[in-house]
Amino acid sequence: AVVTLPLEVELGAVVSLRAEAALPRGDDCSQAHGLDDGQAAHVRGGLEKAAPPLPDVIHLRATSDFSVRWPGYPARSLPFVPHFAFTFEGINGTGAARLEIVAVDAGGGEGVVELVEASKICAGDPLRPGCMPALPASGAPPADGGERVHWFVRPSALGRVRIVVEDARLVGGAREVVDITFLPAGRVALKLEDIDDSGMGSAATAPLVVRGRSHRLSVQVFDVADQVLPASTWEALQLQVESNDSGLEVRRGAEPEDITVFARAAGSGEVQGLVYNSPATLLYSNRLRVRVFEPFDVAPRTLALLPGQGFELTVLGGPRGSASGSARTEFASSAPGVVRVHP
Repeated sequence: AVVTLPLEVELGAVVSLRAEAALPRGDDCSQAHGLDDGQAAHVRGGLEKAAPPLPDVIHLRATSDFSVRWPGYPARSLPFVPHFAFTFEGINGTGAARLEIVAVDAGGGEGVVELVEASKICAGDPLRPGCMPALPASGAPPADGGERVHWFVRPSALGRVRIVVEDARLVGGAREVVDITFLPAGRVALKLEDIDDSGMGSAATAPLVVRGRSHRLSVQVFDVADQVLPASTWEALQLQVESNDSGLEVRRGAEPEDITVFARAAGSGEVQGLVYNSPATLLYSNRLRVRVFEPFDVAPRTLALLPGQGFELTVLGGPRGSASGSARTEFASSAPGVVRVHP
């Protein structure tokens, strides 16, 4: 028998399949095998005394494909932080999935990572003596995700490892094979996302921002192989971003990558980040120099002039005090035949 699950079935639905078997009729056996009267009577007598087999029931539950998530999923590059464990979570399974660590290169595999027992994980109590913090798996699983299984993997050496997860009791489920690298951080890069610095020329030229506005800060952490380390792992690297000037305020949001720079006062300052590599080695980012100027304005806003009459405009605020060539004030007229502007 072949059991087919329709595509429109509701996930989480449970169905029971009942299988029953009946004894064959004596006359059918006699005709099928050409038995004489004596043989037919013997068969009928035997069948009358036989009990039919007991029925069997199979319970099936509709679920999504079995999958595995981890911190930074689906990124395959994770930081080498032996004082942290990484949570690998199997979802949409039967609860009987198993995780296996396979060597990829000579000397790899089991030597790169080790499994940590769940009883040794802090689990919301970081002050418990002897426990190890664990980064949670990224992404929210579906509400009807079935049984979940958790494994805690701690990197113990630099390198690459293959992790194989399989739920043998899941009918039709395929095993998950993931190659993960564990390397220390090698570079931290900071940049203001909404500032176009392509035309600034020198890399030392500071971006110009207006007082009273917030600008999203782009933070990227790379490992020593120049692979991006996901933001959900920055907690283990203890990422810090600070400003050396009170006029620039660094604000952190709910998500690790939600970092903004608020221009509190006119002036100039620097923003810099750092992470901690194991063991307790500091890695600094580039120094992002930012110049803050007052909001730009021109006074007066409205003019009524006679033909041939001139009037001097007053420029307020703006980046007039910036480095030479990095900013300038330009004037233009929408109707040069009526009004011309002379700088």
